[in-house]
Amino acid sequence: MACNLKVSTDPTLDFEGTAGASVTLKITTKTGRADIVHLRYDGGAVSGPPFTFTLKSGVKVLVVLTEASAAGLLLELREDCGNGSDKLLTTFPYDPTNPARAYFIQS
Repeated sequence: MACNLKVSTDPTLDFEGTAGASVTLKITTKTGRADIVHLRYDGGAVSGPPFTFTLKSGVKVLVVLTEASAAGLLLELREDCGNGSDKLLTTFPYDPTNPARAYFIQS
């Protein structure tokens, strides 16, 4: 399995990929604990872990609901590329009052 998402250079998008490609996402942190609680892609729930979905053609919304051991903890959204490798997509501080993040993906 290879990495299938890349950070977009288009300011109206977050990530880009190829329609039909499989993506597996995870949350990591350098300290503490963090988990994906719920993930939605194109309006549908993605079961997991592992949280794997297939990219659909067009601009689709990805919503990642997280939980972490402390407010302000720096979280890393990563794509699991297989064979023990992954790719950092974005980082953000955990906010327990607003634990969901939305991203626009073009494929």
